[in-house]
Amino acid sequence: MEQKKVVKKVVKKPVEVKENKFLDTLKKNWKNIVLILLVLFSFSKCTSSCSRGKQIDRLNYQIVQMDSVITAQGIAFDKQSIELEGAKTSIDNYKGIATGNQNELINKVNELSEENKKLNSETIKLRKKIKELEQEISDVSNN
Repeated sequence: MEQKKVVKKVVKKPVEVKENKFLDTLKKNWKNIVLILLVLFSFSKCTSSCSRGKQIDRLNYQIVQMDSVITAQGIAFDKQSIELEGAKTSIDNYKGIATGNQNELINKVNELSEENKKLNSETIKLRKKIKELEQEISDVSNN
């Protein structure tokens, strides 16, 4: 028998690159991919619009709170201004009273000084008179 020789041929298969598969998949489904991206972007816009409304409500609430704080501070400021005016009026009144009292006391001191001078001069006159009288008494006693 004849022997048959089997010769094996090596056939090289083309190596499939994953990139090619990916690109092929993209090429086949590009419409679907674009549609999915558009849907995602529209959801993003919707979400930001919805959150904007909530943010506006929150900011409006903060404005109302700040406005009430400003109003309360304004009322407190007005009260303190009134108290300050009252204190200034009281100080002015006390200054007036003190000035009046001071003027009165100065006048009284001047009057008493004048009276003291008169009394001192009268005392001097009386002492002189006493000396004269004592001299006369001594003259009369000696005679």
